[in-house]
Amino acid sequence: MPQAQLAKTLRVMIPLVCPDLDVCPARVDVLKVYVSPALTGELKKFVASLR
Repeated sequence: MPQAQLAKTLRVMIPLVCPDLDVCPARVDVLKVYVSPALTGELKKFVASLR
């Protein structure tokens, strides 16, 4: 798997690994990833490619 695709996959996996952010030990790191404008754009492209 190319590195860029792997990074996207890992970012999408976060909610599966840490579904309850209130008790997640990695909460701060998860929130940092989700507030990234770059991630938002990449996730939109990824979702569009699935359609």
